Amino acid sequence: MNHAEAGDGDWLPIADLKDLSEGINPVTIQATELVTIKKGDSLAVFAGRCLHQEAPMGQGILEENHLVCSKHLWRYRLDTGDLEGEPGIRLQKFECRIREQLLEIRQEAFDQLKATYASYDEDDDEDYVP
Repeated sequence: MNHAEAGDGDWLPIADLKDLSEGINPVTIQATELVTIKKGDSLAVFAGRCLHQEAPMGQGILEENHLVCSKHLWRYRLDTGDLEGEPGIRLQKFECRIREQLLEIRQEAFDQLKATYASYDEDDDEDYVP
């Protein structure tokens, strides 16, 4: 997938709408994991790693209004990314838009997540199987 045009550099295309199925859709952009959620006509994009132990959210569970980490069952609200029952703890949710059948997120927010992921140990989930 091509990056956003030079004049529109504040948005990053992450998925073609035709490639997104109902439910959880893991996406990797520039070696950075994201997860898209499609529920009917609604789309949401979140950071691809759980805040608890960085388990892949692409292997999570979709329950009504929550994205649930399959490793320790942390439940994040789809509307905000807030961790259920823990004010102030939030899985990063990206502002997104659809442009020319591509799902796009803000480049600046993506760059911040990418920097955070760079600090993670790549072997943290090596033995993890949901």
